[in-house]
Amino acid sequence: MKRLMRAAAVSLGTVVAAGFYFTNKIMYLKKKTDEEIIERETAVRRHFSLKDFESIPKEKLRLPSSFGYDIYGYYIPAARPSKKFMIFCHGVTVNMLNSVKYANLFLKRGFNVVIYDHRRHGQTGGRTTSYGYYEKYDLQTIVHLAEKTVWR
Repeated sequence: MKRLMRAAAVSLGTVVAAGFYFTNKIMYLKKKTDEEIIERETAVRRHFSLKDFESIPKEKLRLPSSFGYDIYGYYIPAARPSKKFMIFCHGVTVNMLNSVKYANLFLKRGFNVVIYDHRRHGQTGGRTTSYGYYEKYDLQTIVHLAEKTVWR
């Protein structure tokens, strides 16, 4: 009986340790640097020009998250006043620079655009990547900003 209990404890310990290890691997994925993203998006794939992006009129965003960190991004107004908005959410391991190529498509069509860094990406704070669980609240903060902007 003692052997069986010991084997069960070792098995349970192994499963818990493996679960902890793999969960941490997923929640703390290695993020790409700004330099890696800029190189890939501008030089390799030629999706946008950094010089063009830096020259367009935009407003830096720094909004408080309900989880105690700041959310960073850009509000890029359409060339003419518009109530249409596009908010871009980037993927895991990249940041808002990855969204510039899409922003340009919608700016040309008269949309205001918001690109921002998700939790634990780019300049935005946050300890872990939660694959949407906490990120949805940050997106809600951005949507409220867009709503306020439309009614200015």
